[in-house]
Amino acid sequence: MQAVRDELAARRKIQVNNAAARFIPVFLIGIVGYVTWVVAVLISVHFYLDPSQGSARNGAGITILVLHFLLLAFLALNYFRLFHVLFTNNGFVPHRGQKPSSKSEANLETQTYHRSCAPTATARQSEGPDHGKTFLDFASILDGTKPPPPGTEEFYSRDIFVCDAQGLPIWCPTCANWKPDRTHHCSDVGRCVRKLDHFCPWVGGVVSETNFKFFIQFNLFAAIFSTYVLIVCAYSFADNKRLHHPTNTFWVVALGLSAFFAFFTFGMFLNSTHLAMKNLTTVEAIDKRHRTYFLAIALSRQPEESLSSTTTPSQVQTITYPLFPKSSTNSSPENNEKNMESTRSQSKTFAIIQTSPGDNPWDLGPYENFKNVMGDRWWDWLLPLRYSPLCDHKSSISEFPFGPVVDSLKKEYGMIPAGSKVRTRRRRRT
Repeated sequence: MQAVRDELAARRKIQVNNAAARFIPVFLIGIVGYVTWVVAVLISVHFYLDPSQGSARNGAGITILVLHFLLLAFLALNYFRLFHVLFTNNGFVPHRGQKPSSKSEANLETQTYHRSCAPTATARQSEGPDHGKTFLDFASILDGTKPPPPGTEEFYSRDIFVCDAQGLPIWCPTCANWKPDRTHHCSDVGRCVRKLDHFCPWVGGVVSETNFKFFIQFNLFAAIFSTYVLIVCAYSFADNKRLHHPTNTFWVVALGLSAFFAFFTFGMFLNSTHLAMKNLTTVEAIDKRHRTYFLAIALSRQPEESLSSTTTPSQVQTITYPLFPKSSTNSSPENNEKNMESTRSQSKTFAIIQTSPGDNPWDLGPYENFKNVMGDRWWDWLLPLRYSPLCDHKSSISEFPFGPVVDSLKKEYGMIPAGSKVRTRRRRRT
């Protein structure tokens, strides 16, 4: 019963978040419409352009109108571009198959793949707190008793990928998927999301690798727009008081709203830009000082010749892909020999190396990190047109560019020839 209640609570949370993600953007558009009415109609037209108010200044009224709608156009362009990406390319990792839809299917799944970090581990029952999740028997996969779920080829086809302590890609039991590098499961939407930053109902969904750039740009222009409205309302309020006109309540409300959103969006812009220059997400920054990563780094065909003589087997663990199941006992010796020869010809060996606590393997330096998110040209930094360069995962080396931390690890473990120039950085004290 507790498992059912937990599952219902998780579904209810997702439903509430989806409802908030639909309502809050409409609410924000309503606020923008309200302050536009105050600035354009009540202040610009009725206060500055209307001669009967005794404060007719056509130049000020027209300037306020032109600047307001110019900034509003940039804000709207950014906001709707952000919405477009949320609905067309939200960064969700596609499901490889349907999750169990019934108790019998859940039992079948957990019998096929159950979690195990030791060879003697037993299958976990589906009636516990992990009801409906698909766990893997890692020990059986590693010793060749069971084949891994499809998808590992997308990882070992590259030279470096993020893995667990045994060298397998990271598995999400909720989505029943291998998680690409820097992917996290978002409980707010119940999906794995590439380079998840956070769930933001203010913009209608998840901020991820596909829209993080547009999120930064939106906060920038929202801060500029809000600050402009704040200045216009404050100046007009003071001017209105000088003329001894009665206080306009609508102006006061617009002044308070613009002040709140100016500070809020400017703070979000600074925080997001800081994360971009550090090449971090909000999720990754939470425990950055203590976070470590296991990296599978490709070796040559003879891993024992690729490591330095100072590296002992206890320091470096290796794994060889593809992970072929053991040969069947019913197969003939000739077929077994052919299978082993095929395995050797296709194999690719990786060293499993752990980073130090606090090291960010994707840190390329502040400027390169910033360009990796915002683009190479200054107009890309301002115009919400192109996707971030980091959205391109076509490289055969890794999904995301790795920085000096990985080069230092390669050099430390003798995976780079002596005398080679590598990017280095001072190791963080622990």
